[in-house]
Amino acid sequence: MKDQAVEQTLAFKVPKWYMLQALPNITVTRILEIKMATAIGIDLGTTNSCTAVKKIQTQVLKNSEGDYLTPSSVTLIPAGTEEGQWKIGKPSLQLRKLFPDETILSVKRLMGRSLHDPDVKRIQKESLVGYKLLEDKDDPNSIVLDLGKERKKPEEISSLLLEKLALDASRAS
Repeated sequence: MKDQAVEQTLAFKVPKWYMLQALPNITVTRILEIKMATAIGIDLGTTNSCTAVKKIQTQVLKNSEGDYLTPSSVTLIPAGTEEGQWKIGKPSLQLRKLFPDETILSVKRLMGRSLHDPDVKRIQKESLVGYKLLEDKDDPNSIVLDLGKERKKPEEISSLLLEKLALDASRAS
């Protein structure tokens, strides 16, 4: 019964005669498994992030540093030979003491908030971040992070982290 439903679903996408000619020793269920073999999941966490792949069982993937968790940390190198480059994850944490004003931690807490948000005011008041938080000129309900030479929205910083996670997942899977 299950194979019949799968066969009917695939009939619209792949003609049955083609499946039989091209893949004579493979069942419809196996074709479905091949088509759906890999699904990547990304957990963008406030402190740490990770990726996992779903094949038959879910497997958490190691990042390019060989760790299962990637610190949700991003650093913009302000000066020197790597000026203007972004370091993401563990390399960013290692640079935190050298570049405290350019290292961004817990950026997820700032996403979708304005400067008038009580949590943002607390973060500024308690000096929990080394960089300045400014109001976005284009959207007064959004924040911009002033990193000296560059200004970025929290969503842009998160996209850098997501890019690294996706790249690490594609290499590991």
